[in-house]
Amino acid sequence: MKHHDSIKQANQKMSRAIAQLKQWQLPATPVNYAVGYEYVDGKNAPMITAIKRRLTRHKRLDAFFIDDTYRQYILGQSKFREEIVTDLDNLASDLSQNCQRSCASTSRFLDDLENGVAEISSGDQAKSARALKQLLKSATLLKQQQRQLLKTLKKSQQQSALLLDELEEVRQEVYLDPLTGLFNTKAMAQHLELWFKEVPDRKIAAIAINIDHFFQFSDNFGPLISDVILSKIATKISSYVDKSGLPVRSGGDEFVILLPDINSSVANEIAEKIRQGIEKLRFISSQTGTRLPKTTISLGISEMTAPEPVQQVLMRSRKAVAKAQKDGRNRVATTQDN
Repeated sequence: MKHHDSIKQANQKMSRAIAQLKQWQLPATPVNYAVGYEYVDGKNAPMITAIKRRLTRHKRLDAFFIDDTYRQYILGQSKFREEIVTDLDNLASDLSQNCQRSCASTSRFLDDLENGVAEISSGDQAKSARALKQLLKSATLLKQQQRQLLKTLKKSQQQSALLLDELEEVRQEVYLDPLTGLFNTKAMAQHLELWFKEVPDRKIAAIAINIDHFFQFSDNFGPLISDVILSKIATKISSYVDKSGLPVRSGGDEFVILLPDINSSVANEIAEKIRQGIEKLRFISSQTGTRLPKTTISLGISEMTAPEPVQQVLMRSRKAVAKAQKDGRNRVATTQDN
């Protein structure tokens, strides 16, 4: 976030940013404030459009949306990825150039060797001396080129290790939710594509989960405690998913668990275990020692038997959760595909 404001302008925008956060009913955390300041600054058109689009749909600007907006439109992860691609291009270019020079030196040495053998075989001492001198010169040059190539390869190996570390960081930013450590919807789409590519007629169960009355809980206890509770619930949910499944945070207090090669009956058993596990959790505020209200979840189960867009999967999963909520919450519901 780069601004070239005077002190007066900055103070004015700070006040407007705080007022904007109050209007959005958001606390003045560093991330929220950064988004609010960028919004009132009015220059980040893509971010402003994304926020207005969400508000137009009468959707709340929750922590999930704000965090995603901050990472996408202010931190500029795409720019970071472009820098890594540039580094990889430069690395490949250096290797290519050094390999070309080494190949050229090898080719010249072989030509000189062939000519040298012919001149030495002629029996002419003067020609033989010149040939040996040229061969020695070519061999020395080739040796230098090989040393340079090895040096470049060693440097490239070190650079590659650093780039792999950076790429892993980018991978986590792209596919993992920063608060809970669960996968996001981008990872969800990727896994669905891969699973159906492996087995076109595969059956995949989806367990959608919503925390009951979570927005009310957040209003009563604040975003910091809410984030802690959300993270602990996410950890508990993911503990019921084995290596073949995929736990996803798909929204503010919304989760989806994808279970390949699992039918709705087995998924229902897993969902019930998750519901009971969350119901048994007890939370106490570390600051005040106050026992927090019991947390429950509503779960909905749906099935996939063919590739489909992520949003369509989420829509059907939310329909299943809505059925559980309508029936009284803290329960599991199943919506069969039409």
